[in-house]
Amino acid sequence: MPTIKFIPRQMKGSHSTSGNKGQFFAQPVLASTISADDLNDLIAQDSQVERAEVAQVTDAICKQIKELVCNGHSIQVGTLGTFSIGFNATVRASAAEVTGRDVRRVNVRLYESKYIKNELKATRFENIG
Repeated sequence: MPTIKFIPRQMKGSHSTSGNKGQFFAQPVLASTISADDLNDLIAQDSQVERAEVAQVTDAICKQIKELVCNGHSIQVGTLGTFSIGFNATVRASAAEVTGRDVRRVNVRLYESKYIKNELKATRFENIG
């Protein structure tokens, strides 16, 4: 069973309101950051494919996802989920007033698949704080 460690954090700054000031929430503790090279090594070990070939394929996948998402496509990646573009924009009173200048922030989102959601439901959470 997967385990995600967390620490309790006190509400502060812009997330804090008068209603939750001084209260606490669980913040995940990341075990590490896996580099692309390390990921390629792990994939090569799992797949019995040469590492150089794995690196070429993962680079091509990343390039295609970047180009397609930045051109407005959603990309479903196996059982991982779907990558798509999203953004925050200024609200206007009418459709005629909306322009590209209203886009304030652009995000690439991953909408996890049902397989990942089910895995997360089975996850155990451990307080290390």
